[in-house]
Amino acid sequence: LPGACMLHGYVGFIFGGIKANPWWSTPLMPVIFLLSAAVSGIALLSILYQVVAKLNRRAIEGRTVAALARWLWFFLILTITLELLEIIMLAYEKSEAWHIISQLLTTRLEFSFITMQMVVGGLIPLILLGVVVLMDRYLHERLRNTLCIASSILLLIQVFSMRWNIVIGGQL
Repeated sequence: LPGACMLHGYVGFIFGGIKANPWWSTPLMPVIFLLSAAVSGIALLSILYQVVAKLNRRAIEGRTVAALARWLWFFLILTITLELLEIIMLAYEKSEAWHIISQLLTTRLEFSFITMQMVVGGLIPLILLGVVVLMDRYLHERLRNTLCIASSILLLIQVFSMRWNIVIGGQL
């Protein structure tokens, strides 16, 4: 975990420190990188836990899946909030850079940013995990595990899309 924090924090710091690129040069970039690393790590751990338990024919502990879902939901809320805050801040400032970035987000990066990162990888898992966390007592164990796996897969896609949009969007 400390190694992952150092790697993702450092990469975010490098991107955030490049003043020539307004898409990258925000003080939120290192924090967003760290939080998205936590999201992808917990999502992958959730998937691996359930797959390995099934392969070894062991029972999947409901409390473990529920705890992973709670932490995943928490970090997802923080990540989405900061990603949206970053865009809102750029839009509010209405600098010259915003005119370029807004066109990228509505044309060339529209599918990868709005559809894949925000809707498929952000909103849908947010709702699924919300159901798991808030309705845990009322869900059947199999449904809870399925919702957790589905949201984890979508979150891995979301983190990949976020990285894609940062690198490709910055280059565009």
